[in-house]
Amino acid sequence: MESVHWATCRGQLTKLINQATEYLENTDFSKLSEKQTLLENVGTLLHRLRNAHENLKKADVAARKIIKQEDMEKECESVLDYDDKAITIIAKLQSREKSLAGRLEHTMNTSTNGAGEQSSHGVKLKSLELKKFDGSFEKWLPFWEQFKPTVHDNPLLSSAAKFNFLSEALVDRASSTIQGFTPTEEP
Repeated sequence: MESVHWATCRGQLTKLINQATEYLENTDFSKLSEKQTLLENVGTLLHRLRNAHENLKKADVAARKIIKQEDMEKECESVLDYDDKAITIIAKLQSREKSLAGRLEHTMNTSTNGAGEQSSHGVKLKSLELKKFDGSFEKWLPFWEQFKPTVHDNPLLSSAAKFNFLSEALVDRASSTIQGFTPTEEP
């Protein structure tokens, strides 16, 4: 059973690495009108890759019991190869995500004055940084009162984008609660 799970995890990671590589190579990231969608797609791929990489690492540990001694060196090299490929594509996606987020923020702040305030219909608004939530009861209400109108109820954000904002806002115990979930547009 461990060998089937191990092979499935390797296959899933390989599929996602190939999908991410193709996406990075064949996507025109210069389209200003599509920056939000591109950022969401990169974030989703990044999250899925991290999850698949973690699953494979756990399967690697479990599979050590079933590997024959004479195959151990070959399998260790294979494990390192998968790990290197995953880390490489994750780093590329993180770089692309950071670049897109910076360009999107720059686009959104084109009407920013010297004090870092944004103009909206003649009203000056300061940039908003989401509160972090660590899972403690006493911090829930302040977090939710900010997150709900800004992200959760925002009709301009897709479900995947909302999930990505949520995962960025959660830390410590709260972050580990959603680890393994992937953003999706399905209900």
